[in-house]
Amino acid sequence: LQQPLSVPELTEPLPVETLGRFLQSPVAAFFNQRLQIRFSGVEVSDTDNENFQLDGLNHWRLESELIQQVVTKAIDEIEFLEKTSACLEVMAARGDLGMGITERQLRRDLQARLPDIFRRYQEQTALWPQRVIDPHPFSYRYDSKHGPILLEGALDRLRQNAEGRWCRLVVASSKLLEGSGRNAQVRYHKLLTDWVLHLVAQAEGYDLLTTVIAKEEGKIIQLPPLPAEQAVEKLNCLLAAWQEGMTRPLPVEAETAYAWLGGLYKTKGGGDEEALAQAEARYTVMLARDPGYLNGAWPDFDGLMASGEFGDWVRRLYEDVRQLSQG
Repeated sequence: LQQPLSVPELTEPLPVETLGRFLQSPVAAFFNQRLQIRFSGVEVSDTDNENFQLDGLNHWRLESELIQQVVTKAIDEIEFLEKTSACLEVMAARGDLGMGITERQLRRDLQARLPDIFRRYQEQTALWPQRVIDPHPFSYRYDSKHGPILLEGALDRLRQNAEGRWCRLVVASSKLLEGSGRNAQVRYHKLLTDWVLHLVAQAEGYDLLTTVIAKEEGKIIQLPPLPAEQAVEKLNCLLAAWQEGMTRPLPVEAETAYAWLGGLYKTKGGGDEEALAQAEARYTVMLARDPGYLNGAWPDFDGLMASGEFGDWVRRLYEDVRQLSQG
């Protein structure tokens, strides 16, 4: 693509999920959303890349069903056990678990992480005891120089405490850590849609804490409340970036961005050289996984970096999540 396209004229609201997908993969979003081009192969998804007897997509789907039907609905340990058993029976009746030894193994695999997730979920609901049943719809307007953008969606999974403060309590849909032990790294790109909703909440007047319960044992990540004016500024920046990202493939990639930041702020030996080394290593991995978007726009790391824009886009789109997340 030699020349940028014109800024698209929006005839309908922009779903918040669309902005989230853009942040996770700006280049793929340009091809998908603007050019209506989709390559076959593995695209951005919320599935875990883990080695299961079930394929990754089906394991993720069934585990997510257990989390939503059991972890977030059971009120105590007895009901947790009852709901787990009932949900697994439904899956077995549908034929999702196979038969015999395979079924017994899959039952063990699927419920292995649930008790720890449930314990941490219960700890958080004790802090935020009042559950808000209905999602709160929003329509956020950003008046850009190219015309207005209406960002629409709903704030879900809201809770309140006795003082009336707000929390959005989320169980992560996929793993949030890469590696293990002290060397484990947070997969910040998996927090980006929650980050957008976090900003919307502050902009809409909620003094809200976002708490994300990871599937990994003991891990919780939190996004603290922000002043409304600051949230509006950051949200407008993301919407302006989306608008520009619909005119050309932006020279940035989310996982590469966080690898760059990891090298830049490394406790020992960090700096520009380390940032570039880590970013190049990650981008090589991303190119190998890519079904065609990155290879079509930026087929090597030098091409990605050639315009000199990479660092600026990293700071505009990704640094805040890394800097502000706690956990």
